[in-house]
Amino acid sequence: MPSSVGWGLSRKKLRYKSYHTQTALGVVVQQSAIRAFIRQHVTRDQLADDLQMLRAARRKGGRLSEDGGFQGKGALRVAGYAAHEAYEQLFRSYVPGHGGAIADHVLPGTNITVHQAVAVYGPVYVARATINCRRDLPTPNATRKNAAQLNAAFDPQGKLDIGLPPEKRCFVLLLTRRDPQDIGAYEAIDIAVLMSDFSGFSLYEDADTFLAGYGEVNAESVPDQQAAPNMGIKLRGKVQPFTGGEHGEGQGDEGDTQKGSG
Repeated sequence: MPSSVGWGLSRKKLRYKSYHTQTALGVVVQQSAIRAFIRQHVTRDQLADDLQMLRAARRKGGRLSEDGGFQGKGALRVAGYAAHEAYEQLFRSYVPGHGGAIADHVLPGTNITVHQAVAVYGPVYVARATINCRRDLPTPNATRKNAAQLNAAFDPQGKLDIGLPPEKRCFVLLLTRRDPQDIGAYEAIDIAVLMSDFSGFSLYEDADTFLAGYGEVNAESVPDQQAAPNMGIKLRGKVQPFTGGEHGEGQGDEGDTQKGSG
């Protein structure tokens, strides 16, 4: 007959295993709820076009840098600045004509202030940021720290009864990672939902994988020429070394609309 001590240890192991199994299952259910909420309010075409604009803008920035004969870190700064400006123009012209709106002061329906352009698709707000490595947290500027508070309903609860309120809202980031081998390309673009306290992610997924989850053809099947029919941008006079508000020194080459505070 097993000792009571041994049986007690076995029960502890079973409770431990049960707790962590339920926690893992709860996270899976929660992430599925987040995906469904985003897809309910942001159409596949809206997301696919945003990804195409990001890639087209980076290609434009790379070409401008190469055509200007820049090298080394200077080339990265020019490419990043030009890509940021090109995307900003495309973003601001595209979103209002395709079922969304642009907010760059207060997010509609909230008292959350922002300092960079954010796309508004009903209760879903979409912005972008740059990171160096997969699952890196972006720089916690004012826009992201403020808007991340909206994600409280989606914070991991570690249980199945997640009970999301009907008025929930979601702040979504498209995270770009520069290709170290190609100045005019991104190594990857990820889609992420920050935890409300900015300590991690409630959802983190490759953007093309997320796009495929709509059950339609992957966005990259669309020819590049259709991604951005008008990619002309003008650099403002002499190009200064660009650091922006996105990263500190040595951490990236693209910045937010408003340096430092946004």
